[in-house]
Amino acid sequence: MPGTSFRLFQINSDTGEVVTATTLDREVQEVLTLRVLVRDGGAPALSGTTVILCTVVDENDHAPEIVVPRDDIEVLENQEPGLVYTILASDMDAGSNGAVTYHIIDGNIDEYFAINEVSGELSTARTLDREEVSNFTLVILCTDLGSPPQSSTAQMQVRVLDDNDHSPSFPRLRYQASVREDAQVGTTVLVLSSADKDEGLNGQTKYSLVHEASGAFTIDPVAGTLRTRRTLDREARSEHVFKAVARDCGVHGSRSTTVLIKVHVTDVNDNDPIWEQNPLDIFLSSQSPTNQTAAILTASDPDSGPNGTVMFSFAEPQSMFSINEYTGAIQLQQIPSSEYFPIWLQLKAVDQGVPARTTTGLLVIHMEGEDVRISFSHHLYKGIVPENCEAGTSVVTIKAFAPDSIRDSINYSVFNGNEDGAFSLNSKSGEVTVKEPKFLDFEVRKEVQLIVLAESRGHRAYSKVAVFIQDLNDHPPHFEQTVYQASVSEGQFYNHHIVQVFATDLDSGSNGLVEYSILSGNEGKVFQMDPLSGVLTANVILDYEYSSAYSLIVQATDKGMPRLSDTTVIKIQVTDINDNAPTFLPSEAVEIAENSLPGTIVTRISVHDVDLNPAFTFSFVKENNSGTKFAIDRNTGVVVLVETLDFEEATKYELQIQISDLLHQTEGTLIVHVLDINDNPPVFSQDSYQVTISELVPLGHPVLTVVATDVESSENITYRILSSSKMFSVDPTNGTIFTINPVFLMERKSTIRFLVEASDGGFPDLKAVTLVETEIQDMNNYAPEFAIEYYNLSLSEDTPVGSTLVTFSTIDHDWTRENTHVEYSIISGNSQNNFHVEASFIHSEYSYKQVGYLVLLHHLDREATASHELVLLAFDHGCPPLSSSTTVSIEVLDVDDNPPAFSSLEYYAHIKESTPPGSPIIVVSASDRDVGSHAEVSYYLTSGNEKGHFCLAEKTGVLSLIKPLDYEETIKFTLTVQASDEEKKHFSFAIVFVNVLDDNDHAPQFMFPNLKCAVPENLPVFSTICSVNALDFDTGPYGDLTYSIVSPCPLPHEMPREHNFFLIDPLTGDISAQQVLDYETDNRYCLTVQAKDKGDSTASLMVWVDVEGVDEFEPIFTQDQYFFILPERSHVRHLIGRVEASDADAGVDGVILYSLETPSPFFSLNKTNGDIYLSRALPLIISQVGKEDTIEMKIIAHSPKLDSKFTSCTVFVNVSFSSEGKHSTGLASSFSISLTISFLVFLLLVFILIVLILKHKQKDAINNYEGKKTSSSLDINLRLTRDASSLKPFQKTNESGDKAVPVDSTPEWLSLIRVMEKDVAHLYRHSNSSDHCSVEGETAEDKEIQRINEHPYRKDADSTLSDQESRVPDSGIPRDSDQLSCLSGGTDVMVTAETEETSHMFEGGAQGEGCGMTYVQNNVLFQTLKKREVKVGIQADVRKETIFISSDREAGCAALSTKKDSDHDVMMRYPWDYLLSWEPKFQPLASVFNDIAKLKDEHLHMPGIPKEKKSFVFPPPLITAVAQPGIKAVPPRMPAITSRQVLWKYPHSPIHYHHSSLPEDMTPGFSPSLSLLTTQTPAVTPLLSDGELFGTHLSGSCLEPKAADGVQI
Repeated sequence: MPGTSFRLFQINSDTGEVVTATTLDREVQEVLTLRVLVRDGGAPALSGTTVILCTVVDENDHAPEIVVPRDDIEVLENQEPGLVYTILASDMDAGSNGAVTYHIIDGNIDEYFAINEVSGELSTARTLDREEVSNFTLVILCTDLGSPPQSSTAQMQVRVLDDNDHSPSFPRLRYQASVREDAQVGTTVLVLSSADKDEGLNGQTKYSLVHEASGAFTIDPVAGTLRTRRTLDREARSEHVFKAVARDCGVHGSRSTTVLIKVHVTDVNDNDPIWEQNPLDIFLSSQSPTNQTAAILTASDPDSGPNGTVMFSFAEPQSMFSINEYTGAIQLQQIPSSEYFPIWLQLKAVDQGVPARTTTGLLVIHMEGEDVRISFSHHLYKGIVPENCEAGTSVVTIKAFAPDSIRDSINYSVFNGNEDGAFSLNSKSGEVTVKEPKFLDFEVRKEVQLIVLAESRGHRAYSKVAVFIQDLNDHPPHFEQTVYQASVSEGQFYNHHIVQVFATDLDSGSNGLVEYSILSGNEGKVFQMDPLSGVLTANVILDYEYSSAYSLIVQATDKGMPRLSDTTVIKIQVTDINDNAPTFLPSEAVEIAENSLPGTIVTRISVHDVDLNPAFTFSFVKENNSGTKFAIDRNTGVVVLVETLDFEEATKYELQIQISDLLHQTEGTLIVHVLDINDNPPVFSQDSYQVTISELVPLGHPVLTVVATDVESSENITYRILSSSKMFSVDPTNGTIFTINPVFLMERKSTIRFLVEASDGGFPDLKAVTLVETEIQDMNNYAPEFAIEYYNLSLSEDTPVGSTLVTFSTIDHDWTRENTHVEYSIISGNSQNNFHVEASFIHSEYSYKQVGYLVLLHHLDREATASHELVLLAFDHGCPPLSSSTTVSIEVLDVDDNPPAFSSLEYYAHIKESTPPGSPIIVVSASDRDVGSHAEVSYYLTSGNEKGHFCLAEKTGVLSLIKPLDYEETIKFTLTVQASDEEKKHFSFAIVFVNVLDDNDHAPQFMFPNLKCAVPENLPVFSTICSVNALDFDTGPYGDLTYSIVSPCPLPHEMPREHNFFLIDPLTGDISAQQVLDYETDNRYCLTVQAKDKGDSTASLMVWVDVEGVDEFEPIFTQDQYFFILPERSHVRHLIGRVEASDADAGVDGVILYSLETPSPFFSLNKTNGDIYLSRALPLIISQVGKEDTIEMKIIAHSPKLDSKFTSCTVFVNVSFSSEGKHSTGLASSFSISLTISFLVFLLLVFILIVLILKHKQKDAINNYEGKKTSSSLDINLRLTRDASSLKPFQKTNESGDKAVPVDSTPEWLSLIRVMEKDVAHLYRHSNSSDHCSVEGETAEDKEIQRINEHPYRKDADSTLSDQESRVPDSGIPRDSDQLSCLSGGTDVMVTAETEETSHMFEGGAQGEGCGMTYVQNNVLFQTLKKREVKVGIQADVRKETIFISSDREAGCAALSTKKDSDHDVMMRYPWDYLLSWEPKFQPLASVFNDIAKLKDEHLHMPGIPKEKKSFVFPPPLITAVAQPGIKAVPPRMPAITSRQVLWKYPHSPIHYHHSSLPEDMTPGFSPSLSLLTTQTPAVTPLLSDGELFGTHLSGSCLEPKAADGVQI
């Protein structure tokens, strides 16, 4: 049958024998395909076909062909043995006939190369050395394995590339040369020569010098000629040692060699001899012997050899003296007469150089006793002259002195040193001037020494003139080279040294100091230059590929004035290093026919490397799919075919190629497409195809796709239907069979068969045929349809769950069961799962019909979703299932079921108290999720507006102010707002917080205009000595105060003092001293302190600082032991004796008090004067003493201060006995029994009396409170609490009669009461003489003084020390507590305010003339307290404050004081442990006596104040606790302590806290009627209940009411 090979064969039609018709060539086609047809002779004739495959057997008829490279093979020397090149040879034969072996048959010198016999890989056997063999010509033999074998040969040229493996070499390791010191600049000193075995740049050498810092030599970088760069000076440096470097120009890492060079500078006679001393003076005497050396001349010459050898001689022949020309020794030959002296001789010093250089000198020979007629004013004159100055410039003026007779004839001349005539000397005036400025060159010489002579009438004298030449900046810097050449390899690190430039400046000092800088060419700041050394370094990493050369202009500038400069050029060549990997240049895919012969060049790999002259090697990556089909030239990158290709085996090859530049590697991909040769027919994927299609498919419906493939290429295959078909057609390109006419369903299944042909379109055109069978089948082609397309529903949101909303059904025109069975579902709109679908079957005319129901599954919520859009789907069970949908729209009707909701549950508003009424404050807003009338919201204020300050709009929610605000009344409102809907079925609430903002309507104020502080001397610097505190009833920023010291106090008759002696903390008000205070230097200071708030309102306070002395010395008794005798008939209060001590301290520390170490029942001691008294009758003493004749006592002397230094002495009292004394013993015993019985009876009466007093006190306190409240005209709003937990201070009132009672006759029952009270409170010690007067003047007075020292005191407001001021102790004695002892005649009110959460108050006081309760009527205090009532409660961390207020009520009172307790938190109870350990502290009497002198006339009536009968006491009371008749002594009240610690914050309490101790004592003061000695008891103010801020406590004292009540803190 027709085919590609049918012409090569013939067949016998009868026998079927197939024979060849021509010569076959396996290399053309190896397999031939024949299709044979056989047909019978029947009718009709039947036939069959078969295929014959014919394989052509190979013969060895081809010799191998070697692919010879076009270029020489290049190999780098010194590489490790490895692959060099792959020799490619092809043989068209197959099998062993085509297998090739390789051999090297010639040119392999020293066996450097080896070849793989099978693969042809040529590799080096060992490292190559170009310096030994640079080229190889290898002869390669290729032989196949056929029989007989075929072979061929080829020559391969291999060139060895140079590697920079040799350094330049010098013929010698070191060089030595010499040069005259007067050689001209540029004189050739030495010519260096080096050799490098490498070739090219690797063999080119450049020279440079290192370690040649003097700049004397330079070298030609190419020729190696060493020359002088500047003039040489052997005397400065006779030998120069440095190194020369020969460096090759290798691109990849240059190599260098260093050689040592020594240059000797030979001497030239260029220096004159220098005299060691010139002129030289010799002194002779008339007895000097002849032929004796008188002097030795010395001179030096810095030249060497004969040039430096000096010989001496006289300028003129001499007969009186001789000189040794070698040693310079001068000998006296004969002594001339004295008239010839002094003798002046001229000397010569000559060196032995050629020509010789001479220096003249002067020798002056003196004789003893010679007459000096002329002399210079100085032995050495100094002058300074700048170089290059003008002629005539004055240098110095010399002056010689001579007698008047020869003074006018003095002539001056230059003897030596002016050989060049640079200077001129005026012979008359002696002025030295510049004559030839050209010889004054600082760079040549810096100093000129002149020897000058003064001559007059045969008399001469000499002197020296030193002229210093001042350098001028007359030489610019000069670079040694106009152009510097440097090379540097790229990739060097930062600060890499590149080159060093050198410029010389002949000037000196700053004129010769050179700085280097880069003027231009340094774009991008690539380089940086050291300004001092001239070293140029790289500022960045250099990159040859970015820039290969730079040209910099460098400037050298000196520092003279004006600045001179020079420039040079630095040319920098960046040498390339192999720092970049080669880049594979992408190329398009290469095509090669599958029948291409081996050896065919496929392509040449293109590669790029930005480095200079890269050497590439190419190779295949081992992991590629090239197999052995291709090979690549290692050096050229040429890819060749080494085996035949088969398109059917592989259509594309991806060759992974590796490219190396000997350091870096990169890879690339070469794609080779194999072009097909049409030698294979198409083949269908199946022998036959079957397909089933449904009825009524549309026209153009694809039925089936037949696929035929061709191993060569399937892209050009075309299809056609061979047999005619009216219903189908085929796409000729993709083989898709589709309908061209409708397909109808028949009564039975129908199958249609037809043939499809595939053609590859090649040459020749090859074809294939396949059978297609098509089956037509009935399909589900009708979808169910809803009866109604759209449903509209309206539902109330309270519709019950489970209600059926819609009933629906569908119609399906299909007739099969699976195509008509319908199911329903909700496909969208039911995200909340509120609905679901149920179905049921009903019988219809044709079949069972399925009906669907839409049912409510969950409650509806219109506020969540106002409407629902449901999509219902009905689908059958056909294949594929068909479906249809309908829409159900549901509108949800609203029901009032939601309360209003506020946008915020809390609203915050801030409004100033000055805001006018009617101003809107804030808008509250609530929304109701319902709609219509259900969503209308109304607003109401339900609470918080009791005072009617606000109004809320019912509909808009606008909150407005309708009544003025008062910050001091209310600082915050909490309003409750109700929002309700129209039907008021639902409510919601919100809170509105309205904060009233304070205006700065209160200025700071100090409670007193004055404050007194006491501080011991010698405190460390910056120790806190006092604190000031001001009040500001504003809050917030306006309430924050700052303190400052503005000035010292303006005191009359005193000089102003520096207020900067003290510092004040601007925040805390703590005052500290900047210097150590000295009591002896100044014991009192006054400052003016200012408090300022943020609104710039201020208040001032005058602070007095009293410096107290320190107890430094112990008292000293006059005797260590005292001996006294008690007479037999001694009576009570008999003076036994006196002890006396002295104290070296001054002030109160020097006051001495005496006390018994152990209390004695027999004796008493006067504390002030040391008198010892008998305090018991003699029988009592006898009964106690018994048989002892002597009583021993210890007496202690100390100062009034606590913990003061003390000393003691021993007192011995001798007691004498008598019969009368014994008789009295019995009387005493009888008296003791009766006293005991009386005491027990009285004890019972006292107990009953105490119970009655306590009950009466509570009732009287209530009555006083009500009475005072109704009588108050000022309506003082001070709320006092009667909390059950408040502690009532114990008070004791003693009735006093008109009769004075002796001090020692105190009733025993009174002592027992004191014992009981002490057991209860442990803190009261009452005076034994509170009801009595003294009967003995001295003893009574001592007792009064004792009471003063034992009990604290308090001064009245009229005292000079307490003019409405708060004061710390003025005595210098540290105190921890205060106690107020009161007498009748006045009323004091103490208000203690502590800013805690709540406060409690102490109430108390006995009735009658004692202490009672009262309220204060004081306008100033009322306003202060009223404001403070609110503000103190807000500022919860303020310090405690104690306020004393004078009133007009007669009562005694005890002051409460404050103390912080930071360790415990005891709620609603009191620390009794502290109360039990309380004891009164003492005060000195210094200020008491001072106030006595200032007491006013108590009988004067103060205007405006009504008199009362008991207002005055006459005579005036004593200053002691010894009460006058009619005056009652009131024990101090108990202190109160709160259980919480109060944090310190502003505003501070005005009470002073010293060194974190307890509050100090209040300032003592006296009223016109009496003196009260008070101190402040350390206690914490009790808490007030129910938010009350103040506790008011009234003490009954007998003070006359004052016109204006005072407030003290």
